[in-house]
Amino acid sequence: MKLFTSSLVVLFAAAAVDLGHGSIVAQVFGRSAAAVPRDSIEVNAAKLDHFLMTSFGNEEVIDEEGLVMSYSYNPEFDEKPMQKMHDIILLLDSSGSIGADDFLKAIQFLANFVNLIPSTISPANTRFACISFSEADKIITEFNFHDHSNRSSVVKAIQRITYQDGASTHTTKALRRAQALFASNGRDNAKKFVFMATDGRSNGGGNPAVPANEMKNTDRGDVQIDVFAVSDNVNKQEIDAIASSPPSQHVYDVETFADATNITENVRGKMEARGIMIPH
Repeated sequence: MKLFTSSLVVLFAAAAVDLGHGSIVAQVFGRSAAAVPRDSIEVNAAKLDHFLMTSFGNEEVIDEEGLVMSYSYNPEFDEKPMQKMHDIILLLDSSGSIGADDFLKAIQFLANFVNLIPSTISPANTRFACISFSEADKIITEFNFHDHSNRSSVVKAIQRITYQDGASTHTTKALRRAQALFASNGRDNAKKFVFMATDGRSNGGGNPAVPANEMKNTDRGDVQIDVFAVSDNVNKQEIDAIASSPPSQHVYDVETFADATNITENVRGKMEARGIMIPH
């Protein structure tokens, strides 16, 4: 029996990606909610599944009762060196355009995502921090890397985040806060991720590509940035500039946070079909 847990910061923007193994994902840019077919969730789920498969490699996962479980997500990566240390920052858009109901869906989406990442969550292995953002004075570090030592604690902390209903979206300041957290509390020998969930485009605080590029090219180790852009009004140029290269593999475009949650449920199904037990 196998266990799979983890998370990351992602912005969604539509994209085409060659997943390898003979599978190619089609482009789905800029469609309205009515025009997006149901298989767009399949497209994004395949891409997220591929990200998880290639980003974490082989790992021995320990559940919260101390049971050691052998983890090998895909035989193709069996020879990949084991990497147990990950520092992951979740960035959560809490601006007024999301609305209270969709914010709750965004919370569920992030909780689901944490449960999907294949890594032992502990101070010595994978650690999480979370930042919510909207207006310039509402960039909030919800929790830091050292605040939670296991998966269930991280999920509960996400579920306690309250909605800001901010009047603007200062994405640049949120990325600057993430950059500062990595500088002050990140580990030099850990793989670093930013996973951003947002409903649209920034409208204050400067160009978000500047801090994003600084994090993606740092002396302490490059940060991988993934973006879930949940909107029918995404600034594709901005999102592509924030995400790691190629954007086709690190940007996801969906219409609603309910769709984003459906994507994580789709990936859960793929993993459970492989015999990997996923927390609920």
